[in-house]
Parts: sequence; structure tokens; C-alpha cells
Amino acid sequence: MYKKVSSFLYKLLFNFYLRFLGLKEDTIEVENYTISYLKKRKHYTHTLVSLHGLNGTKETWLPFLKHLNLNYQTILIDLLGCGKSSKPFEFDYSLTSQAQFLQKLISALIEKEGIKRFSLLGHSMGGGLAILLANSFKLDALILVAPLSINYHSSYLIEQTKALKSIKQASFFHICSIERFWALIDTLFYIKPKIPNIIIEDIIAKKCADAKLEEKKILALINEKEYKLADDLTLVAKSINIPTLIIWGEEDRVLNVANAYELQKLIKHSQLLIFKECGHMVAMEYPKKFAATIDKFLNP
Repeated sequence: MYKKVSSFLYKLLFNFYLRFLGLKEDTIEVENYTISYLKKRKHYTHTLVSLHGLNGTKETWLPFLKHLNLNYQTILIDLLGCGKSSKPFEFDYSLTSQAQFLQKLISALIEKEGIKRFSLLGHSMGGGLAILLANSFKLDALILVAPLSINYHSSYLIEQTKALKSIKQASFFHICSIERFWALIDTLFYIKPKIPNIIIEDIIAKKCADAKLEEKKILALINEKEYKLADDLTLVAKSINIPTLIIWGEEDRVLNVANAYELQKLIKHSQLLIFKECGHMVAMEYPKKFAATIDKFLNP
């Protein structure tokens, strides 16, 4: 009974928070899948479309969004298999397949929302998808936050997959206990966030329910024979020819910051900004600084 009441109160408070930010939740159908997204529309001609990271949700962008000063329409997407979007287990969750679906999704959103101009913001896996889509649309700009992209430096993700294969234990990807939850937080963040118990309980319940799917999505990104990323985006990155901002946390344990410097060499017209004392979740660890950085880049 307590958990039901807590869950109800959490959802109620969260809905009030969305209203405070001026966000409205909506859905769109693409290839018989339902995609959930948040939008903040004030009749602006420029749109910022945001793609979250692996097994994340559109809500991971909310801490920085309240600090954003841009007069932009903003759209935050729950990627296929995540959040409130459809979660087909049979789907191929490789970067290439996800990008092909996402291209159709964004095209549908352009028509539905009347988008005229837009920039693309992607974090981690969402950053890899943004790289793959950079030449599929006429973008104003590209913002990549610790993107899953090149095999220059071994990542935590790959190292943990090696360990999983060698010890043959239950997957470390299954977040079904408070201990596993905090282990995940320790990996993602340099500065551990303060999270109310009511939110922790909700996250654990959802992640445990989706554990098998989340594991499948992770393994779809990795070449398990060679222990490297299945989709190395080196050639794609070289082909990008639009203003690009690369942001990385210096203490990133998921995707090593060494990749940032190599990626900047590959992408023409790119800028690189390293956040000191910051982990993988840059937009959540330093929301005000992150928002100011986006503002300055898009409105120099």
C-alpha cells in the first residue's frame, strides 16, 4: 500500500514539474511503434531535438532544460525500447538499425510539429545516433555529449562485457536491487547525486522489469568476439561538415575522455569542451553550466 501511494505522489509531483517547465507529453506512431516525447513549443522557428543515452529516458534532460535560455522549441524523445515508448524485444538495437528507425521518426516529427530548422543534441548512445543522422537532415548544428562513436579507447561497457563473459554470472546490467542501483550511479556519475527514495524505488522497479531487454540493447552495440563497438563511426564522423560541439566529462568511466580528442580530429568545424570533475552524465551533473554552454554555442 505504501509503495502504491508513494508511486502516485511521485507521478503527481512529476506532472506538476513538467507543467512548471512548460512541457507537454505527446506520442507519435512510426512503423506500428508508439514513441513518447516531451515538447516545449512557443511558436519558434528553431527546434532542439534531444536523444538520451543507452537505457535512459527523455527525463534525463530535465535538470538542464530549466536553465536553458534559448528561444527554441524543444523536443525530448524516448528512444525505441526506452521510457514510455514501445519496447519490442525482437527489434535489432544496433546503432545502425536504431538510426534507420530514428530517421523515419524525426521525419514524422518534422511534419507533425511543423519543424522548419533544427539542431540535434545526443548523449552517449544518443550521441552515436546523432552522428549517424548528421548527414540525413539539413541540421543547423550538432551537439555530442560523450557519444558512443569510435574504438579509439576501450570503454567501461566493453570491459564489463568481458568480465560478464569470463565469470558467467548473472548480468551486471540487471538493476533489481538498491546495491546494483548505487553501483550504476557510481559508474555514471563523478559527483553522486542526491536522489529521494521514492524516485530510487520507481527507477529500480522499471529497470528490473526491463532487465532482459536492457541487456539485449547493450549487447547489440558490442562486437563480442573482438570486444569493441559493433559500429565504429570513424568514417561517418569524417563526413560531418556542420558546426559541431563535443562535450565530455574528464572523469567519464563509461566512455574514456581520450575518445573526445580523437573525435574532435575527425569532425571538421568541431569544438571540444571538457568538464572538469565530471563523469558520464554531464547534463545532470552540471545542468546550469551545460545549459549556458549550449546557449553560447547556438547563439554565439
